[in-house]
This record gives sequence, C-alpha cells and structure tokens, in this order.
Amino acid sequence: MANLPQSLSINAAFGGAGPSAANKDRKMQSSEQLVLDLSNPDLRENALLELSKVFT
Repeated sequence: MANLPQSLSINAAFGGAGPSAANKDRKMQSSEQLVLDLSNPDLRENALLELSKVFT
C-alpha cells in the first residue's frame, strides 16, 4: 500500500470504496467546477451547456 497515491491508500484503509467511488468523486468535482464557472461571464455559456448534458 506504500506505493499507492494517498487518496487510494486512504480508501483502502477505510474499506476500499473502489474505482466507482473515485469516478463519482471526479464527476462531483467537475460538476462543482461548472457551477463555479456560472459566475464567470466568459465561462457561463459552456458551463450551462455541460450542466444541461448532465441533467438530460
């Protein structure tokens, strides 16, 4: 376990949530960034487009 990245080591230590949990975390981070992008007029249009794909 010493060679694993810290996030994987922590997951393994607490029961190992596995790849699907890591994928879910990445999607959540991406969604959070898109929500933050809504406040930037230069990024708003793309953020709305990407968010609409998630909820359709």
